[in-house]
Amino acid sequence: MEPFPEIPDFEVLACLGYGARSTIYAVSEKATSQLYALKRVMRNSADDDRFLEQAEQEFAISSQFTHPVLRKSYRLIRRRRMLKVAELSLLMDMVDGVSLDVQRPQKLQVLLRIFGQVAQGPGKFRQTMDLGGAKGMMVDVTDQADSQHVSV
Repeated sequence: MEPFPEIPDFEVLACLGYGARSTIYAVSEKATSQLYALKRVMRNSADDDRFLEQAEQEFAISSQFTHPVLRKSYRLIRRRRMLKVAELSLLMDMVDGVSLDVQRPQKLQVLLRIFGQVAQGPGKFRQTMDLGGAKGMMVDVTDQADSQHVSV
């Protein structure tokens, strides 16, 4: 297991996953001890610029969320090297759940109820989802009937 990176102002607690040239960590903010998820996107070459832009777009959309089942983003932290952005960190709600691709509900009714809750989310999220931009967006849903907590 490789060591966690040093991220200024945060203590890295765990690696939560990977995707779109990014790594998501569970972090604690040193000043407040608040827990967050932090998505870190590194620029190693010009090919990575689209992933930096994707993270910026994700922040622009998810920072506007106030719906209880949608993960909110709080800050976009840019680190520059020689006037270029070398790294972006997106500070987000820490969602304590299991991804549907890891733990799929056994009952179709439960799965339909979860997606029904997602569909009732705010219009901006639904519009983004319709455009295919919801990839990587986190929806936190607790299924009351079966006490199952999942992340979509």
